[in-house]
Amino acid sequence: MAETDERAPKPFYLFLSGGGGVGETHTVNTIYDGLVCALRKPGQDPDKPVVLMTASTGKAASNINGTTLHSAFSLPIREKGKSFAFKKPGAEKLNTLRCMYVNLKVIVADEISMFGGSSLEHLHLSLQEIFQDSSQNHPFAGISVLAVGDLMQLNPVGDRAVFKENHQNDYTALAGSLWTNHFQLIELREIVRQKGDPVFAEELSRIRTGNMTHEDIGVLNQLENTDTSNFPIDTVHLYMTNQQVSVYNIEKLETLPQPHITIASVDSKRDLHTNIQSITIPPSSIYQTGGLPLQLTIAKGARVMLTKNCDIADHLVNGVIGTVVEFNIPANSPVNGHIIS
Repeated sequence: MAETDERAPKPFYLFLSGGGGVGETHTVNTIYDGLVCALRKPGQDPDKPVVLMTASTGKAASNINGTTLHSAFSLPIREKGKSFAFKKPGAEKLNTLRCMYVNLKVIVADEISMFGGSSLEHLHLSLQEIFQDSSQNHPFAGISVLAVGDLMQLNPVGDRAVFKENHQNDYTALAGSLWTNHFQLIELREIVRQKGDPVFAEELSRIRTGNMTHEDIGVLNQLENTDTSNFPIDTVHLYMTNQQVSVYNIEKLETLPQPHITIASVDSKRDLHTNIQSITIPPSSIYQTGGLPLQLTIAKGARVMLTKNCDIADHLVNGVIGTVVEFNIPANSPVNGHIIS
């Protein structure tokens, strides 16, 4: 890391990658500690980061004690049927971000495979607004970015892969992609997680790249067990469709003791001019409500999952699983639904 007189590194754009078990997390934590030590100046406010740990999803951010890229930089989130164009944050929001990131030099972006190409462009534009880079000649307004992840894992939902060019935008097609033009690959190759079982480690590497041998497929088939009757009761089941998930969840819910509480969802919005709030019944399709069902039935002992990020710092993020242990219904605030006893 080359340093200037102001201890700020020359902007770098690196992509740290590798297969499972190569020590990405340990490497990133070590890099983070080193960067903070090198870049933090005496007397700087510790609540204003010089290195910001972020990730593409709430769960990934929770695992590294960071925040999501979308939350950190007020990036737009793709919603079905709505525009995904970049929207400049308002003046008040920009002032807040400028104050928060006045010392920022490096962004660490984990699980980059789930961060789409459009979102990468939005990050670039947002940083230009925050740091008032009017020249627009510096990628990400001169803030260094360390992207971490494996592009052979899941692609982003509703967006192109981060390395693919935007052919729907003439300017982007002419200028090329931010990823291709600026990011340099650093690959971790030594597997440390399965170091004691090199044969299994090599099998996993071939599966990752889609180069399985007949022997690899045979090993996987030997692990198949279609008899689920002896599985632990809390075993997670994965299905191909939401309909199959609903059928299984209803079956398991019916085995739990009464009472069962069904809560109806409502949709509300407030008129900006009159300040009048209107409440309506939301559409029945979960694709129009951000995954929120029209009705939710729960019982003591039911497994539940958060489907949105509530508080990343407290690890209450999308994908976290819990169990209903008690109902606390205030007398003056009845349940918006009905109780089956």
